Amino acid sequence: MSYFLNFKDWLSTARKEYLQDFVKNGGSAVKFLVSEDGFQHEDIVSSLRQVAESEGFFFAAVNAANTKTHMIDKIFHEVAKQVNWDNLAYSFLSRILSNSLKLPDNRSDFTLIKIANLNEQSEPEMRRSINTLLRQYLFTDYLMTQEFRIAMLRLCEYQLVPDEINTLTYTCIKEWLQGELRLLSDLKKALIFQKIGRHNARQMLFSLSHWLKLAGKSGLVLSLDISRYTEKQRPR
Repeated sequence: MSYFLNFKDWLSTARKEYLQDFVKNGGSAVKFLVSEDGFQHEDIVSSLRQVAESEGFFFAAVNAANTKTHMIDKIFHEVAKQVNWDNLAYSFLSRILSNSLKLPDNRSDFTLIKIANLNEQSEPEMRRSINTLLRQYLFTDYLMTQEFRIAMLRLCEYQLVPDEINTLTYTCIKEWLQGELRLLSDLKKALIFQKIGRHNARQMLFSLSHWLKLAGKSGLVLSLDISRYTEKQRPR
């Protein structure tokens, strides 16, 4: 256990020793912080977010006041609500396609047809090439669970050919990730057959951390405010 005179010293050490080095290079760490210098929790979270994002990490904050942080599935769903899944899918696709293909400058032109035209290929040829890359870099990446890989694959396909991906399926995938899906049967077409619960949420969180790296982020910084559990009487 380390003791710091003030929060700024702790934040500087966390940034230098962990975010810029250990965690960015693939490590993971859990740190408990008890503030005694008058800092409000909102200020602490804001400072953590600023530092994490400046180092290229995705930052998510979960508060026990409105989320059951003792349940891993509730934590994952709350984190999922803060993720821009479309941006991650687009970033991932751009990274794997840019090595061998010319890509449009504008995101609005990032479609299968326009990429095919830009590279002077037919649409079927381009589809086969992209499917091969998606299988190589996404579907066979077993550091992510099968359900997570399938979900990300559908989101990537939606970026390229939104008309071919059923809008209901696309919406249901996001609701599934965020714990808001009512009928699991709506996801059968996407080959996802189970909800995210206590039995698989931890693996889903690990998968998300890996997916962030694949999409160009340095990793995940997750702030859990559990101060509500220290109160003797539950607030109204």
